[in-house]
Amino acid sequence: YNSARFIASTLDMLLSQGLSDCEVIVVNDGSKDNTAEIVRTYVAKYSEIRLIDKQNEGVSVARNIGMQEAQGKYIYFLDSDDTLEDGTLDFYRQRLKENAGKTFFAFGYYTQYKGRILKDYSTKKYDGKVLDSLQLKQSFFSKKLCFHICSCIYEKAFLEEHNIVFTPGLRIGEDIEFLLKVFQYAQNCIYHARHCFVYQIRDDSTMQGYKTFLPGQFEAYEVRKKICLMPIFQERCIVRFFHY
Repeated sequence: YNSARFIASTLDMLLSQGLSDCEVIVVNDGSKDNTAEIVRTYVAKYSEIRLIDKQNEGVSVARNIGMQEAQGKYIYFLDSDDTLEDGTLDFYRQRLKENAGKTFFAFGYYTQYKGRILKDYSTKKYDGKVLDSLQLKQSFFSKKLCFHICSCIYEKAFLEEHNIVFTPGLRIGEDIEFLLKVFQYAQNCIYHARHCFVYQIRDDSTMQGYKTFLPGQFEAYEVRKKICLMPIFQERCIVRFFHY
């Protein structure tokens, strides 16, 4: 939404890494600037890039539409102002090729503000490891491993089978809610510590809203709590504990 300042550089970054076997779906969520016009210039030149122009309904609906329209086997999210380290798309392709049939992949990432790295979210201890369902949940809730909606790759069939989508109208915390749904059903996760995704922190980003506790944060908290209290989520953890 209103990404005219950075959408071109993001698309150029993806093109520079090569879009072989990839499609880029840009969902323009009713931008009032010239985001759509910029993207159309790329669509005219590159068959791998598609534009979906829609009225403004929020990030959750936009991502759901992108998932519905995706033709590929795997889904990867990337916000319009974020970026990837050099060679990341090739790294993704190789990991997917080596682990055909797996449903959930996670990678290292870091946050950046005005060109300065703020925090590194990469755990070398787990590099190359395959985590089972219990280990995945334990590592997340104990903060031994950090996950971001854009640091993971998801098999589309897996998401569809379990009806894993974003909750429309949820604008803050929708990413964590989505990940909790993935954790609820994922049988395993393949983790690589390589830094792939770079989360750009901006002064006007939604993340800055966490400085105060507004109704949106409370709604997001309630949604996440509901998922964690679902019987299927708890049962899977309890049963596995007994196995140990």
